Amino acid sequence: MYSVCKRSHLLYKANNTLNFISIMSSCLSLDLLSVKQQEVTIKSWSRQHSHSISEGITNQTYTQSDSYDFSYKEAIKALNGLQTNAQTIAQSVQLQRERGSNSSNSLDKTIYFLSLLDIKLEDLNRLNVIHVSGTKGKGSTCAFVDSILRQYGYRTGFYSSPHLVAARERIRINGEPLNKRQFANYFWSVYKTIERRKDETIGMPPYFNFLTVMAFHVFLHENIDATVLEVGIGGQFDCTNVVPEPIVTGVTSLGLDHCQLLGNTIDQIAWHKSGIFKPSTPAFTVEQPLAAMKVLKSRSQEKKCSLYVCPLLSLYPHSVPVNLGIKGDCQRLNASLALQLANTWLNKDNDKYHIQNLITKDGTFADIFPLNRKQLLGLSSCVWPGRCQILRQNNCIYFLDGAHTYESLANCSKWFWEESQKLLTSNRLVRVLLFNCTGDRPTETLMKAIDAKFDIAIFCPNKVDNNKDFTSDNSNFTVTSQKQMDICNTNAKIWAKYNEKTLIAIHSCITDAIKYIIDKTQKQKALPVHILVTGSVHLVGNVLAVIDSDMSSLKS
Repeated sequence: MYSVCKRSHLLYKANNTLNFISIMSSCLSLDLLSVKQQEVTIKSWSRQHSHSISEGITNQTYTQSDSYDFSYKEAIKALNGLQTNAQTIAQSVQLQRERGSNSSNSLDKTIYFLSLLDIKLEDLNRLNVIHVSGTKGKGSTCAFVDSILRQYGYRTGFYSSPHLVAARERIRINGEPLNKRQFANYFWSVYKTIERRKDETIGMPPYFNFLTVMAFHVFLHENIDATVLEVGIGGQFDCTNVVPEPIVTGVTSLGLDHCQLLGNTIDQIAWHKSGIFKPSTPAFTVEQPLAAMKVLKSRSQEKKCSLYVCPLLSLYPHSVPVNLGIKGDCQRLNASLALQLANTWLNKDNDKYHIQNLITKDGTFADIFPLNRKQLLGLSSCVWPGRCQILRQNNCIYFLDGAHTYESLANCSKWFWEESQKLLTSNRLVRVLLFNCTGDRPTETLMKAIDAKFDIAIFCPNKVDNNKDFTSDNSNFTVTSQKQMDICNTNAKIWAKYNEKTLIAIHSCITDAIKYIIDKTQKQKALPVHILVTGSVHLVGNVLAVIDSDMSSLKS
């Protein structure tokens, strides 16, 4: 029952008075429910693997490389144990809301767990944080910023979510995911310290909360110059939102997503996303829907910070063409925002960016500056897999994009069709859609955004195979297998309603879906196949796990 008073204060300040009484009355019971479930998992796991936790290796004989690999697997197993299971989520709608919009509970917990690691909030200011929220393009914008700052020779830390193939992708140093040894060492250091020091009535941090705390711990120990921090969900109550004084904040394009958690209107979503604004810290955004921009301006005034709108990328003076390492027309908006964020960070000690010159701003267009060689190289060399990415494998060309909103799927569809036409090598071509859509997203609306013709449409869950392996980076225990298949069946019926000529198939895992594609198109005469994988970042990630298992496409 920690920090209940602080929770109530923050809920009151957030003007969430309609839910105030119900949330507060359920806080204790929900915490105990989560604690009980987590502690059973943790204690059971600890009994079985106490020797591995204390030693970092098993009693068996392995090479040094093997032992760290095993310790990494054990770390992933423990990390997966921090997921809230599907049964608990189904029993409590409020708990599901807490996992996403988090109320103030997530912020309190993050502060508490950081304190167990001897990290004070003011310590986070040493990380020189660039904090980014938004609906579409958060990860791409952050990747551009990270790439630009590295061109200037700064040592960068980059925290993002979700991962594609391996959980260690979420914590990057100088553009590279932590290797298995680094991840295992840092994981067990954080895990064991929290487990040893926490109050016995409090469970371990949930999955995302743990990784956020771990990321801060890693970046502080690695003496990072600049930290690029991507919000998980929302912003106001996201557990990344504990940094008191970021150098600059940014909000990418806004749209309707995670509506069950953030609200059903664009202005409600804008309120959450702008929750990362901080007093005296410059904030940047791109052109937004009118209702969203109105809220962003209001919140910037409320938070006493300046809000700037980024200009079009084409307006920046440059002597050579601006090439982006991440493809897709929508990336030009993200690149402009990234340039403004990086430029503000680079000028953080310049008087021009001090508060007295910023407070009166409330949506003024940001300055346009000439692009230099380092900025251009940062944009062109940026690598961010799973977003408008093309991979070849024999006669198959995979078009991978984790789009999961109407606007992003419309952009994805346009990109796929244009690139597919460019890559035509034969009059005979099979186009395949591999799709999944999760959560509370409006599937029928999303599918209408896919304006391309397919010979085959395949629907399957976001899992590599049918084994639930606790040591897998991509195991999901927050939803049952039956629920996953129900979603796929619904998606298939909706697609069939609007695409009568498409051959439709449903598979229980990605491995079976890809085998089906190969069997269907390669048996008699090998045909070129263009496969669009979209609808979910998790689907894209697990397809990559199958076709690019050594993670070569994920490296900067």
